Amino acid sequence: MRAEHSEPVLKCITGLMTRPPHLVTPGGLRDKARRYRARPWPKLTRHMGNGGGRVDIDPCESAIRSSEARRSGLFADTVEGAKARANLNPLIEACKMNGVEPYRCLVTLCRALPLTTIADNYEGLVPWLLDLA
Repeated sequence: MRAEHSEPVLKCITGLMTRPPHLVTPGGLRDKARRYRARPWPKLTRHMGNGGGRVDIDPCESAIRSSEARRSGLFADTVEGAKARANLNPLIEACKMNGVEPYRCLVTLCRALPLTTIADNYEGLVPWLLDLA
């Protein structure tokens, strides 16, 4: 389905983005739009190489915007508390979506983060890769 329906559209957009510079006025609106589209292009086309990957992120956005998440932020005592909750909501929802118990994930993260010293170690701290034993 993606190859049949999405690929022709993406090729058309790619053709517009790679249009010869002499056909686009430098600094004009089309030039700005072309440069704006070019930055996230690899991320926008990633779904073409992964048949199992979702094209949109609607379930994740819906979970984060749930009424429970909105209510919990409503009663934050401080701005810092509201920010902390806003940072934790996506992590908790990612745990739920991956069948990981949020509390165990948070406990594991609180123990692992102080011991993490290099950037490569952070990649293993996503909910679906954590060893929660």
